[in-house]
Amino acid sequence: DDDVKESFNINGISYLLALSTFKVMFIIKLMEKLKRKLRIKEKKHLIIVSIVLFFYIFLTDYKIGIIRCGLCYVISKLFKIKRFQIKYYNIVLLVGSIILLVNPYHLINSSFYYSFIISIGINLLRKRIKGNYFKKMVVFNIIAFLLSLPITIYYHYEINFLAPILSIIISPLISFGLFPLALITCLFPFTNYILDFFLHLVIDLNNLFSHFNYLSFVFRKPSIVILIIYYLVIWISFKNKKNFLWLLLIVIVHHNINIFIKEDFITFLDVGQGDSILVKSNNSVYLIDTGGNVNYDYSTNIVQYIKSLGIQKIKKVFLTHGDYDHLGSCINIIDKIKIEKVYFNNNSFNDNESKIIKKLKKKKIAFNKINNYELIVDHLNILAVSYNLEDENDSSMMILIKNNDIGILLMGDATKKSESYLLNKYNLTDYQILKLGHHGSNTSTSQEFVNALNLQYAIISVGKNNRYGHPNKEVLDNLNNSKVYRTDLDGSIMFKIKNNKLEIETCSP
Repeated sequence: DDDVKESFNINGISYLLALSTFKVMFIIKLMEKLKRKLRIKEKKHLIIVSIVLFFYIFLTDYKIGIIRCGLCYVISKLFKIKRFQIKYYNIVLLVGSIILLVNPYHLINSSFYYSFIISIGINLLRKRIKGNYFKKMVVFNIIAFLLSLPITIYYHYEINFLAPILSIIISPLISFGLFPLALITCLFPFTNYILDFFLHLVIDLNNLFSHFNYLSFVFRKPSIVILIIYYLVIWISFKNKKNFLWLLLIVIVHHNINIFIKEDFITFLDVGQGDSILVKSNNSVYLIDTGGNVNYDYSTNIVQYIKSLGIQKIKKVFLTHGDYDHLGSCINIIDKIKIEKVYFNNNSFNDNESKIIKKLKKKKIAFNKINNYELIVDHLNILAVSYNLEDENDSSMMILIKNNDIGILLMGDATKKSESYLLNKYNLTDYQILKLGHHGSNTSTSQEFVNALNLQYAIISVGKNNRYGHPNKEVLDNLNNSKVYRTDLDGSIMFKIKNNKLEIETCSP
């Protein structure tokens, strides 16, 4: 389940799901006992074990950890029979090369790195780990946590420093509870209720600790250079414990890196047939709409993108109006990231908005309507306008943003009536970037409105092959003199503002 996987990510113990050494070795030990009892010769035993392991790899849908451990065992046994000496980590590198030759896409799979890096690291440090079983387990889990730390930061952007403790608690439940019970249940289905108990125990414990986020910290996605630095410092720390202070320093600097990075940007996120826009200026972050799709929950994508930028809190969320495709993911986002305040448009709350308000009250998050038709927020000079009509689209919040000489106009699902209201009330000649109203529908973006703007760029947030036929051809014709970006074709679109100039980046869908 995606929520369970996400809670393992939040707790920083995803590697427990990827490490499969114990599971494979459990089968291997059983096979070796059978070999001794039945007095099977080494070559025949290797053939039998290979067949069993490859069948198990097939059953587990070719999981990286299972493949790595199974192949390492088979190859090391083959070399032993042939009396060919080779070190274990060279076998691991050989297996890794074979896996990548078969499927190079594993290079972007976090499980590949969890499995191989932790396996090699623990093997190289194994001789230094001494003591009783409990002490060894504690040390193994700390080593696994440290080796997985850069991978977790790179792929999940968040670390829970309770992870080593959680690992010590949950790891035995998975290794000595879930796995043996799963095998037993295959043979004796009536024991399923015991397996079910252990399964829910692991999930409930993990979920419980995922809510203790006091030691959970967000990190900006690191570059490859920073990852290499992390592993160099981790390795010299294993050599000399005093060097762990350097690792602590790197973690602290990385966590606070945004203090040193000044960036202004606006990103039009690809959320299918919906709207979601992230604005960042002087380390203040604003989210305008959250998207919403009954077939796919984009909240995880939005939150992951926000965290990848090292952002830990959203200052203001603007929900332009009550349609589901503009606020359907809001409740899930509220659960996953800190929010200071939420603004609604000026008409009466519908059912979608009422559900969000109930959640905001529970989380003690402040919220307001856009009263008196306009509101200036913070240094960004965000001007939110709500044309007061009962129709949701007519009353959609329109947001005008000025960043020095750069003007950005975000229209939500506003209609031609709302556009006329803006034209009569404000001077719009300073606005070069327009996010079209209503996904490029012909109910919005009149020729008169486009002509009034000093328009250079037009953005259409729209789903691929949507059933509404958006964007409308007439609307596209109105934009002939502008550069048009579409989320269905260009994916997410970022406008970076540097020295009062625009840099545009797209991320293909």
